[in-house]
Amino acid sequence: MPSSAATPMCLDSFALLALLTGQNAMSRVQEVLTSARADHSPKIWMCEVNFAEVGYQLIRRVGTKRWNERLPAIAQLPIVFANADRRLSLDAAGIKATHPMSLADAYCAALAFREGATILTGDPEFQQLEQTIKIEWLAR
Repeated sequence: MPSSAATPMCLDSFALLALLTGQNAMSRVQEVLTSARADHSPKIWMCEVNFAEVGYQLIRRVGTKRWNERLPAIAQLPIVFANADRRLSLDAAGIKATHPMSLADAYCAALAFREGATILTGDPEFQQLEQTIKIEWLAR
């Protein structure tokens, strides 16, 4: 179920990778970002840890030079990049300790909890959190 622009969203690396690599879910991610830009009040979050995950995956796929060429365009997206501060790290540690998921996914979940945001992802690791947080599923 698509979320409205007023609803904060939290992008997992899956969502940004879909946008940057032209995967099936790209159009929905574009729609969410376009809506946030039109409202002039970005409510689209991403943790720097998830951004690092996007970076290393793209560096492996296309190389460092092409990744660096994409950074200016990424900086123009209406995404608020959240630092992995102590509070967020403690929350992510608690999620990781009780759920078998990657540490990066735990950071995304912790940020979504903190901001009252819906996670935008296609990563099945988040299925175990469906009872406690809103998730909008992207096509794989």
